Amino acid sequence: LPAAITTLKVALEADSPPRSLQGAKCLVLGAGGAARAIAGGLVEAGAVVTVTGRTRPRANALAVDLGCQETGWENRGAQFADVLINCTPVGMHPNLDESPFQPQWLGENTLVFDTVYNPENTLLIKQARERGCPTVSGIEMFIRQAALQYEQFTGKPAPLDVMRETLRRGISAVR
Repeated sequence: LPAAITTLKVALEADSPPRSLQGAKCLVLGAGGAARAIAGGLVEAGAVVTVTGRTRPRANALAVDLGCQETGWENRGAQFADVLINCTPVGMHPNLDESPFQPQWLGENTLVFDTVYNPENTLLIKQARERGCPTVSGIEMFIRQAALQYEQFTGKPAPLDVMRETLRRGISAVR
């Protein structure tokens, strides 16, 4: 998912002071396909990646495949992270009152990226914002993926604002 990595880079570079993925400590929640793609991209970008999942053997296998670290789901709160990425369905519609990470586990300036895009403002995103952490919603990843495809097919810059608004309208109609 190059769009996810681009989304994270843009968010970190917009920080004050700007930060980089190179050397950043990243905690990836989940061990499925999105987690594999994002964790792999983070490793390639030079981040220090730890993965955790509710199914430990699956998370361990992912860590071995990517050459990164793994920690037990029960220990995820003990891991300091510059960047936290939720690649689980926890918090997805209709389970709006669930979060895969407790707010007190967040660092002062942890960038929180939730790949869930329905709802856009998951409980995890809301809690991170309440703590003053920078956040990236799943909408941004979704839009950047679509933009890359649009640009490859048309050779023109993608209308990001139009795409965001269209996606938000579509998601709100589903609820």
